[in-house]
Amino acid sequence: MAAPVAGQDLEVQAASPVDDSAERLALARRFIATMQVEELDQMISAMMQDVVADMPVEKGEVDPQTFERVMISSTTRMVERLLEAMAPVYAEVMTVEELRALVSFYESDVGQSSVRRMYEAAPRMTEVMTEMMPTLAREMMTDLCGALSCTADELREAKAAMDGAFAAE
Repeated sequence: MAAPVAGQDLEVQAASPVDDSAERLALARRFIATMQVEELDQMISAMMQDVVADMPVEKGEVDPQTFERVMISSTTRMVERLLEAMAPVYAEVMTVEELRALVSFYESDVGQSSVRRMYEAAPRMTEVMTEMMPTLAREMMTDLCGALSCTADELREAKAAMDGAFAAE
């Protein structure tokens, strides 16, 4: 019987990788848990309260308090399901090493502070995006019309439609 060739053990290991899916899933769940779900719920609740405050109340419609209560409850359940559904995705696309590094960072004081800062910045980021969207949409329409060889009239109509879409908000 011939002696094994140097490096053959490595080839066998590469051909039959270790199943680390359970560890990756557990790490992915820890990673998601570091995202301060309570703060996310609070941010969503605040957004829902803003929506309710801006809602015109007409006779015969659902009262704002009922709407707010139902929307917050539904959104909380939705977020919980979304977060649970995210774990298998992270576990599938990330390695154990990547997930360990993410968990290590986000469980640290600096990582937790970073998450809090992200939630703190979110309303301002939304404002920035809201302000920028009309301009970006007009530029996108100009690029699209350029690629499609739109006439000047078609471009004006497209831009007017974009302006109208953002004015409705």
